[in-house]
Amino acid sequence: MTLTLARSRPLLLPALLCGLFILWLTGPTAEAGEIRGTVAYRERIALTPGARLEVTLEDVSLADAPAKTVAKLALESPGQPPIAFSLRYDDQQIDPARRYALRARIMEGEHLLFTTDTLVPVLTDEDEEEHKLLLHMPSSVVNSATAAMEDLPASFEGVLSCAACEGIRHHLNLLPNRVWYLRQTWLGGNDTPGLDQLGRWEVDEERRALRLVGASEAPMMLGISNEDGLLKLDIVGQLRESRDDRELRRQPAYKSFVFRGLVRGMYAEDEHGAGFTECLSGQRWQLTDSSEQRALHAAYQRLKLPAGQASLATMEAELPTDGKPDSLLVIREYDGLWPAESCVLGGTPPPLENTYWKLTRLDGKGVRVGDDQGQAHLVLKAPNELTGFGGCNRLAGRYALKGGKLAFRGTVATRMACINGMDQEAALLKALKATSTWSVEGQYLHLFDEGGRQAARFEAVYLR
Repeated sequence: MTLTLARSRPLLLPALLCGLFILWLTGPTAEAGEIRGTVAYRERIALTPGARLEVTLEDVSLADAPAKTVAKLALESPGQPPIAFSLRYDDQQIDPARRYALRARIMEGEHLLFTTDTLVPVLTDEDEEEHKLLLHMPSSVVNSATAAMEDLPASFEGVLSCAACEGIRHHLNLLPNRVWYLRQTWLGGNDTPGLDQLGRWEVDEERRALRLVGASEAPMMLGISNEDGLLKLDIVGQLRESRDDRELRRQPAYKSFVFRGLVRGMYAEDEHGAGFTECLSGQRWQLTDSSEQRALHAAYQRLKLPAGQASLATMEAELPTDGKPDSLLVIREYDGLWPAESCVLGGTPPPLENTYWKLTRLDGKGVRVGDDQGQAHLVLKAPNELTGFGGCNRLAGRYALKGGKLAFRGTVATRMACINGMDQEAALLKALKATSTWSVEGQYLHLFDEGGRQAARFEAVYLR
């Protein structure tokens, strides 16, 4: 073995000398440096798939001269913050005597969305292993979300993904009075359902999103893009990750359609005629003459309310979405009048206990309060005390609550006699005795008997 190595040395030496000679001619090999970090921003806004992150390493040694770019990184569709990055640079371009800093910005096409507004020093003796870059939204971008909603009315159309169908076609109309109408059509078959909705819209500047507030417990969120488009967001304002989701695109001209669906609102009659103010949108309508409208008129007259006093009405209706003040509502099927109910909207449902519950329905029929009659109500005071008013007498008793089960025990009333309210009070006591289960939906409390039939319905009242 020793002999073999000795013989190989004359062969290795020329190769080694040749390599050193080449290194002397070409100089040292350039080494790549790396700067790692994350980019984030405070605004709760989701980035669209068309977003681009740009991170730049700059020489900022001269205060009176433009910064010189040393290295640059561009990430297409970077995802959602915090966004990790790794910027590589050439060590040979770094002079220890000079100053270097990072800049970052997020673009969408040619539009600036976020940018750094301070220098982030790097490559110093105290350089960190990872740098956290906090970006800010320019004031021009903050104001552009509201500006995008100024040129109204406008129609937006598109197909969004659906877990159990081929997609849902959306036709969204936005009016300048902050009212919206939406028609959704499920694709994938002739018997797929369609749905019309309405409500009020508002701009969430922090999320750069459009909020559609309506009958659903949670508003529909749509991100406002810079290309006259709306992107579907989840309920917390984040962009949906599915690649099947598509934009709702602004149409060249406004397209009105006839809304068809269940509406609820305050109906009243006075010397000027009949009017209906829809709860969710606040839109007021005149009603066309029809058999259903005449049935509604007769039911209102039977209530013997003072002129102009409104009662909640529910109905299947048709109404145009053109936003014109002289538009007429067509009642397709009159559902009912509920004089004790009001236009309470969604929001956080109140707790069952320690809430003032106003009685609105008994055995599926609306109740009303006479001129000489107090408001029938219940209050369930934790842990098990019941107080209330039945329409003539005060109520007291106990209740037992276990999950979805609710039982009223020993409910008694004072012994006053009243001209009005006695029959209603007796019906309420009967409903409480029959109660087996309960639910709170929106601002309403429902009491059900053992067969699942609604025994009574109440509306939450917020006392000041």
